[in-house]
Amino acid sequence: RFFVAGDYTWNRTPIGYYQGANFNNVYDPALGDSADTINFLYPAGYVLNQGTRLVQIQGNLQFDFNPFSIKLNGSFLRNDSRDGAGITDYYTSSRAGQHQAQTITSSVKVTQVLNERAFYDLIFNYFGDFYVDMDPIFKHNITAYGDSVMNSQVGSTLRGDGQLPVALRAYGFTFTNGVIPYNFYRKQKTDSYGGKVGLLYQIGQHHELKTGADFNYYTIRRYALPSPLTIASFRRSLPQGSDYDFYDRLDNYGYDAYGNYLDSGIDGPKHPIFAAYYIQDKMEFSDLVVNFGLRLDYINTDSKTFKNPHDIHFVNNLVDPNDLVDVEPFTQVSPRLGFSFPVTDKTVFHAQYGKFIQQSQLRDIYLGYNVVADNIQGGFAIQQPVGFGLSPERTTQYELGFKQQLGDIFAFDITGFYKDIKDQIQERSIYSDPGANHRQYYAFVNGDFSTVKGIEFKFDLRRVERIAASLDYTFSDAQGTGSNPSSSFRQIWQSPTSIPYFPQQIAPLDFNQAHTGALNLDYRFADDDGPSIFGSQILSNFGINALFRFTSGFNFTRYTEDSFGNSRVPTEPLNASTTPWTFQLDMKIDKSFTMGPLDANIYVWVINVLNTQNVVGVFNVSGDAYDDGWLTSPQGSQTVSGIESQYGKQYADMYKDMYSALTYDSGHFGPPRQIRLGVRLNY
Repeated sequence: RFFVAGDYTWNRTPIGYYQGANFNNVYDPALGDSADTINFLYPAGYVLNQGTRLVQIQGNLQFDFNPFSIKLNGSFLRNDSRDGAGITDYYTSSRAGQHQAQTITSSVKVTQVLNERAFYDLIFNYFGDFYVDMDPIFKHNITAYGDSVMNSQVGSTLRGDGQLPVALRAYGFTFTNGVIPYNFYRKQKTDSYGGKVGLLYQIGQHHELKTGADFNYYTIRRYALPSPLTIASFRRSLPQGSDYDFYDRLDNYGYDAYGNYLDSGIDGPKHPIFAAYYIQDKMEFSDLVVNFGLRLDYINTDSKTFKNPHDIHFVNNLVDPNDLVDVEPFTQVSPRLGFSFPVTDKTVFHAQYGKFIQQSQLRDIYLGYNVVADNIQGGFAIQQPVGFGLSPERTTQYELGFKQQLGDIFAFDITGFYKDIKDQIQERSIYSDPGANHRQYYAFVNGDFSTVKGIEFKFDLRRVERIAASLDYTFSDAQGTGSNPSSSFRQIWQSPTSIPYFPQQIAPLDFNQAHTGALNLDYRFADDDGPSIFGSQILSNFGINALFRFTSGFNFTRYTEDSFGNSRVPTEPLNASTTPWTFQLDMKIDKSFTMGPLDANIYVWVINVLNTQNVVGVFNVSGDAYDDGWLTSPQGSQTVSGIESQYGKQYADMYKDMYSALTYDSGHFGPPRQIRLGVRLNY
């Protein structure tokens, strides 16, 4: 047997409420006659040059050689997209960053039935992923990004090697001037080889034993150069014929400074290993079902940490390898327990308990030692540093509930849950010892914890008289000491005392939503159902589906009007405010019919029928999704008054219009109305 599927998708722009701008003869009056004039119309409704093209192919081939079978699986995904250009980058939209990515997955699965009570699976798999962010013209030729001669050949004019044109300025706002290179280059390659083995064995009538293991070995390479424009000017400054090197905050491992493969040394690729073994016994009795299991996890991140993180030595401005030691592999045994039993013939009680671990993002522990040394020696306020020797997050989860059937067509399920999560990642300041040749620096450590608890309710109406319905509702409460690894960044940076302060009590997390729910109604005619018109039942296999979703808001913290810029001064306890509730109605009308060997389905799908502009984010000072509050703040009012008194009301109004256009955040709103017409064919 075989299966093949393909998918091609082209999106001109991301979906969102995008606001345009129309600026005519705008210039900075403070510059007088020497000021450049800005004239452009930025279209509303979409983002310039931010299209995405996706191609996906997947399939499998299965051979049945009873009593064993072989299944080959494979998939290929290619993503070509552009980063787009906002209002201030209007003139350089043609050079918006280019993103290319491709992912390949494949596996071979062998299954053998040993007898009527036992079988095993053996799986070998490969995963390969590569992506690159680059300039669409110069692509991988990073030495050309800042080369003024090569830029002039493609219609870009630089003032000199690595020197961009003078930016356009108006009322303190900066706009790109002309077509300039995309000043960023990054690529990452990940390969993984692994396998799984699993055995199921039925022992007697009451025990179903499952056991197995899995293993994955990775090779990860990364090369990220934040400013390739600087390469050309640095290269030309060296004597003719001499070799050159560049380390301008280069983040690399598995690649050398020039972007070529590097397989050894301190900057060699990362080879993390993830492995596990599990055993589970499912015990089935007439009035009780119990699942009990143990899982042993082994994680070797192939990373290093400092012998003494408070006194680090450097050689040629790079971390001294002698200061590094390997991070020990992490192992944990996690028990899992679940059981269910019928209270009556229509009521079933169920409960689960388990411990789980999850390694933090590998980006949080992997960073090229060149940029690590730069961060530590510079003492910079880095919001996304790296962690040295981080342990996995540990979660303990509880679940308790029951299912109830009411008559023949109604059923509901109520489940309560509780999660306790420890060793989450938190940013901290690592102090230096007296006499160390570096200042304090920023790093991720295991420090945050959180709890998530709530209750889920599900109600189902089986189809009767052509109608089926379901209602899902969840009440949850997510609280902790940090919403993300960098939640404490400003506490470190802007502590009111010499010692940074950190949350010691839990508070609502940024992503907390107390109420979420969905109501689904489906009205559908079956085969040969519905009224007959001219001898034909035209409503056969015709249906209408309506989905209504609602959520309460996210938590956020209100700041004072003194909080514009880098400062953050709260006016209330952490995350004491919430964004508004959201409501969205989607509808789909479809009809299925047969055309020879094909089954066809034609549909009209309208997402957000009422075009509701749901607010999902706000500005922290104003608490408003549209206005950040600057123009009415004391500082903003003073700025507007100064412009009006010096240049006139016309220029003050222009400043306010430009400020409103440039601070508009489309990410504060959910998706607008979308209408999709489609045909689905099955053979």
